[in-house]
Amino acid sequence: MLWVLALGGFVLTVGSSFVWPINTVYIHFALGKPLVVAGLVLLLSSGAGLAGQLAGGALFDWVGPRGVMLAALVLAGAMLAVIGLVRIWSVYVVAMGLNGFAYGLLDPAQSALLARVWPEGGRKGFNFLYVARNAGVAVGTALGGVVAERSFTAAFLVNAAAALGYGAVVWRSLPATLAPARGGPRLRRPRPAKAAAGSSGSLDREAPGRALAALGLIAMGVALIWMAYSQWQAVISVYMRELGYSLSSYGMLWTLNGLIIVFGQPLIVGVVRRWLKSLPGQMIAGTSLFAAAFLLVWQVPRYEGFVAGMAILTLGEMLVLPALPAAVAEIAPAHRAGLFQGVMGGAVQAGRMLGPVGGGAMYDRWSPPGVLAAAAGACAVAATAFMGYRATWRGRPSPSATGGAAVAGETPNR
Repeated sequence: MLWVLALGGFVLTVGSSFVWPINTVYIHFALGKPLVVAGLVLLLSSGAGLAGQLAGGALFDWVGPRGVMLAALVLAGAMLAVIGLVRIWSVYVVAMGLNGFAYGLLDPAQSALLARVWPEGGRKGFNFLYVARNAGVAVGTALGGVVAERSFTAAFLVNAAAALGYGAVVWRSLPATLAPARGGPRLRRPRPAKAAAGSSGSLDREAPGRALAALGLIAMGVALIWMAYSQWQAVISVYMRELGYSLSSYGMLWTLNGLIIVFGQPLIVGVVRRWLKSLPGQMIAGTSLFAAAFLLVWQVPRYEGFVAGMAILTLGEMLVLPALPAAVAEIAPAHRAGLFQGVMGGAVQAGRMLGPVGGGAMYDRWSPPGVLAAAAGACAVAATAFMGYRATWRGRPSPSATGGAAVAGETPNR
C-alpha cells in the first residue's frame, strides 16, 4: 500500500505541477482579474479544501480509505477538465471551489492510511510519500511552464488526467475490504512495546487535554507557515513576471525544488541524525529556514536571489513538512487518526486561504518587500508555536528519535 500511495502521489503531483504554479498568473493575465480577486478565488478554493479536510478525516475514521480517495480523485479530475475546457469566469470559480474540496478529501485519508500501514511510526513512511510527490514536482514543473506558455487548457487537462490516473491506481490496487478505524483489525498498525505507547494514543487517553493542546499549537504553526509558503505561488510568480522573467523561468524554480528534495536526502539525513533528532527540533529548524529564504529574496530581487531563496526554502521544507503529519500521528488516539490529520490539513487550508488574499492585498497596496517581510514574520511566529508544542509534549516517546530519523524530510499536496 505504501508503494500504491507513492506511485499515485507521483502521478498526481506531475499533473498538479502543471497548474498550481500558474493559477494566479492564469487569473490575472488570461481572465483579466486583479491580484486581490485572484487571492479571493484561491481563498474560496482553500476554504472548500478546509471543509474537505475535516470531512475526509472523519469519513476515513468512519468508512475507510478507498471510497474517500476514489470520490476525491474522480471529483478533482472532472472539475479540472471543466476548467480546462470552459473559459468562463463563473464556471472557473465554482469548479475551483469543488476542486479544492476534492483535494481536501484526499489528503487526510492518505496521511491516516499511511500512519496505519507503516509499522515503525515516525516520519519514514511520510518522507517516502513526500519524496515521491516531489519527484513528480520536479518532472511536472519542468514541463508545465513550457506547456502553460502555449496553452493553459492543455495544462489543466494534464492535471485532470493525472487525478483520474491516480483514481485508477486506487481502484485497481487498494483492497475494497480495507476496514475503517472503528471496525475490525485489518489495517490496525502493529504496536510493539514502546513504539505503541508513542503512537497508539494510549498516552492521549491519560491526558487528552495535552494531546489537544499539542494539536492546537501544531495547527497554529502550520497555518502560519502555509500563509507564508503560499506567497511563492500567489505573489512571487507575479513579481517575477513583472520583473521580466518568463513562466518557464518561474517553473524552473519548482523544478529545482523537486530536484533538491529528491537528491538532497543524504544531506538532510545527516543533519537529522547528528543534530535534529526530534520532530519538534526539525519543525523549528525548517521554519527558521523558511524565514531566511523570504529575507534573502527581499534583499536580492534578482533571479539568482530567487534561486538561492528557493534552495533555502526547500531545505527548510524537507525538515518541516514530513515532520508535521508524523507529529500529528504521534499524538492522535488510534480511533481519531483521520480526524487529527484532518484538523492539521484544515490548518494548511486556512493558511492557503489567508495567504493569497492577504499577500495579494499587500502587493496591490504596498510593494513586494512588504509581503516578503510579513511572510518572514509569520514564519518566526510559527517557530514559536512549534516551541510551545515541544514544551507541551516534552517527555513523550518519539519515533523520530529512533527509526523515524533515518530518513529525512509535503502537500500541495503542496
